Amino acid sequence: MSQNKTIKEKKPPKKITASYLKNSGTYYLQKFPASRAHFEFIMMRKIRKSIEHHESPTLEEAQDLLTQTSIYFEELGYLNDRQYALVLSRSLFRKGASPKVLSQRLRIKGINDDIISECLETVLPPNADLIAALYLIKRRRYGAYASQDIKKDSKKILGVLARAGFSYHIAQQVIDMPLDEANDTLNNIAP
Repeated sequence: MSQNKTIKEKKPPKKITASYLKNSGTYYLQKFPASRAHFEFIMMRKIRKSIEHHESPTLEEAQDLLTQTSIYFEELGYLNDRQYALVLSRSLFRKGASPKVLSQRLRIKGINDDIISECLETVLPPNADLIAALYLIKRRRYGAYASQDIKKDSKKILGVLARAGFSYHIAQQVIDMPLDEANDTLNNIAP
């Protein structure tokens, strides 16, 4: 092996065209679900790099192409903020995310407030805070679900639940709940 290592040069970014945005967008959306706002954020990074290198098209022209591409994907059903919000909120709820955290995560992804409230009404059961807290301690094996004494420490569990967005009242309720009652609560929610 020679001392002179060849440094691999980066390929220049591709020039922005309507077909490039559709192909690149298709590739991205096949790998990752996204809201329209998040998709446009990701694609704008590509656009800025390309414009910086090629100096064309103008940013306004590229934004128009991106808007057309987003509309194209919405018509195909690849970009659907309502569906994306429902799937993401169900997944996060089952992992133990509090309703407060759910709405924050959806806002970060660019979902508007009307869709967020509609989605949370659909996904969350009446006692959502309690159920989400139970999902969290079950997943992390704390409290009633702990197999080790160290994971039954109420101060640690309080900290975990507080950082996850749960109130002291809910945290205390979950800590004091016996295993049978916790399992019954989780088993009696609608799928």
